[in-house]
Amino acid sequence: MTEFKLHLFAFSLICICMEIFQIIKKESILFPRESFMLTVMGVFFFLCILGYIFSMFVKGRLSVFYSMLPAVLLYLLLKVDESNLFRGTAAGSLGPAIAEAAVGLEEAILAGAAARLLLIAIPRRDAVLRYGIFILDAAAVSLHFSKGILAGDFRTDRLLFIFLTVLTLSALQKILCERKKKPFPFYYFLLIGAVLIAVPMRKDPIDWTPVVRAGENVIDHVTGLADRISYYFSAKLKNGSYAAGYSSMNQTGGKVEWSDSVQLILRTGGDPYHIYRDEETSRNMKIRRELYLAGGRGADRQAIVSFIRFLHSNHVDREHAALFSKISNVEVEYAYLVTPDEIAPCNSISLASEGKQIEGGVSAGMHKKGYTINARYLDIDYGSPYLIDLFRRSGEISQKNPSYENSPY
Repeated sequence: MTEFKLHLFAFSLICICMEIFQIIKKESILFPRESFMLTVMGVFFFLCILGYIFSMFVKGRLSVFYSMLPAVLLYLLLKVDESNLFRGTAAGSLGPAIAEAAVGLEEAILAGAAARLLLIAIPRRDAVLRYGIFILDAAAVSLHFSKGILAGDFRTDRLLFIFLTVLTLSALQKILCERKKKPFPFYYFLLIGAVLIAVPMRKDPIDWTPVVRAGENVIDHVTGLADRISYYFSAKLKNGSYAAGYSSMNQTGGKVEWSDSVQLILRTGGDPYHIYRDEETSRNMKIRRELYLAGGRGADRQAIVSFIRFLHSNHVDREHAALFSKISNVEVEYAYLVTPDEIAPCNSISLASEGKQIEGGVSAGMHKKGYTINARYLDIDYGSPYLIDLFRRSGEISQKNPSYENSPY
């Protein structure tokens, strides 16, 4: 079984080295990849047989070097001019298959002989085969993801994947089951490799999107269940802690993190952006709508009156004010949050819950999950160039009380 491992390891080593050689040279080799690898492994197998025959007559590792003599002679014959003439005749008369195999024969002999010498001459060969496969795995994965090669475009890529799988499984069970008396024989893994070779390979990659979506749904359901259980028990405990994006005199919570549960659900009509025309480019631009929430304030009519006074003092009419502000409605639903505060948008005009008006910013009882506030507020686009220009040109606010009949709203 060691010889089988040796052949599989040699194929994997030569295939990866050939890819690295092409990357270094930055050009493709002049001989076909599949026929070259077939020729290399043929030379390697031939040298293994010669080594076995010579071992009957010569003891020790000298049999390996004696088995290299035919390979050296064949290489020298191919280097002479007559051999080149023979190769040209073969390419022209024996058909394209033999011609393709003849191309790169000298390099194939060198590669096969070098692999045979390397794998036989190294000390502690079993340990090298056992742990060296992980180096080949890392090299193959690195080449695939960094250079985009070994992607299954050639049959040798598939064989490389199967051989690496067989050798890796065998090495893992040797390492993990080293103390056991009877590990799995190597031919078990050879059978796995034979099954993988027999199974047809898909040309199109497998679409894992349904599997990923199913996994995300399972994770979402589990996370939601954990949030509901945690929320239920934290509400029962008097000293339960919570996270909040705001604080007030009555409630203070920890800082909101990305991993925290959803605390507020906002529902509003209209587009989530403002549109204005850029004078420099004469194009319509979009600016995201910003909604600022505050807890414990309630209806913020004083801020609205101050803003209206500012508009009156700068002689802003209804059409001008509509460029950067409007009356909007939003529904604020409490999710995983326990607080007596009424959380509502800044510049709120009126707040209501279940058809009843909300007075004040703090309730007498605790609001829990499902509590909903319907807010009507003044939606001001503070990033609007019209409002920014108004701030720049504004003077002192007039002390005269504006009339509600002339209000922009």
